[in-house]
Amino acid sequence: MKIFKVIAASVFCIALAFGPAGCKGSGGSSSSSSNSTAGTAPSPGSGFVVLPQDAQTDNGGNNQSILQSVQLFDANGTALSVPTMSTVVYNGVGDIDGAALMPDGTRGVFVDGGSNQMFFFTMQNGLAQQTTGMAPMLIDYKQYGGDEDSVALVNSGDEAIVSTDYSDWLLLISGINSKNPKPAQYITTNGYRDGIALSDDNKVMLARGQTGLDVFAVNAITPTPGAIAGSGMVSYTFNLVNTMAGLGETTTDEAGRDGMDFSHNDSSRAVVITNATGSNQSSITLLTGLPSAPIINGTPVPINDNVHCVAVSGDLAVVGTDNGLEMFSGVSAGPLSYVGSISSYNASNGSPVSIGMVTTVRITANGNYAIAGDFSNGKILTIPISAAGFQSPVGILTGVRVPYSDEMMIH
Repeated sequence: MKIFKVIAASVFCIALAFGPAGCKGSGGSSSSSSNSTAGTAPSPGSGFVVLPQDAQTDNGGNNQSILQSVQLFDANGTALSVPTMSTVVYNGVGDIDGAALMPDGTRGVFVDGGSNQMFFFTMQNGLAQQTTGMAPMLIDYKQYGGDEDSVALVNSGDEAIVSTDYSDWLLLISGINSKNPKPAQYITTNGYRDGIALSDDNKVMLARGQTGLDVFAVNAITPTPGAIAGSGMVSYTFNLVNTMAGLGETTTDEAGRDGMDFSHNDSSRAVVITNATGSNQSSITLLTGLPSAPIINGTPVPINDNVHCVAVSGDLAVVGTDNGLEMFSGVSAGPLSYVGSISSYNASNGSPVSIGMVTTVRITANGNYAIAGDFSNGKILTIPISAAGFQSPVGILTGVRVPYSDEMMIH
């Protein structure tokens, strides 16, 4: 995250995993938040979210960068009314802007734009911890760019794509599984790019910056030595198909997924959110025909609020705004249309509680819950959703250091 972003930010990844209780976090000291436990594994069969906390911009009031593992559900799949949280501290890390998790939820990575390093973590018994025997990888800013704002992992976990922001390329890292990751390939972009989104089937990638949104066709190949000297093998090619100039980023929280998300059943479809310059008139746009013939499907739907993040499940898209969440349908076939919103809920004593600025959001794999990061109030909200709209939260965790960029991971 660049300095001007940090100044602007002063005015936010879900992982479902299963394992036995009693596991302690390792690889760093632990700290606790309200309604949370430090280093204590919840009961077997429970679902988790993982959120990285950026010491520069995220709420929390300290200079620590940590990974937060939150239990959302009990062993029967029932949402906990008060989720619990465990944390692990990463010392010397100061600018986490992007994170990614393998599809099986066992391992992940995050990037620190301040130190130009990639860090690796392992999910054991539902808790994130530093990977044993794997030191952070330095991404030499003089050679490869600088200020890493986003990262995506291919399904094997062996390769990662990193935005370098100051250069007209992304950087492909290979050799992660062998614990010897190295820069392997440059992926040419049409300008600086902060945000990356990779489809679940690893066939399409979107890269977004102020000058537009690049669409890449991703193709699996026989493992081949990377073009950068001394690199390992690479298993994918990334071909720039189109740049959609009208869909460049327009917010100060550009990083992470940067207002993009794919249909998880159909990688030819994705949604993109955009803030209108100088007003609170934003919009959500449906893209179809990815990657070979990308088009805007229908008219972008206006949103009367500033927007920060978006998540897709089936036909629905959920958008995080300055004042809660809004829902849209039509992702499966188009066009998009407004369904409803939630900006407050009733506390246990019946008094209304406002939802603040939602900067990161994901949807559970079954499509039944939106998990929202309320940056303004330091909360994680478990909110039931359906085609009819939102219900009141069934789980509320306070004292969370919510990422300012959209970095929450889901498995």
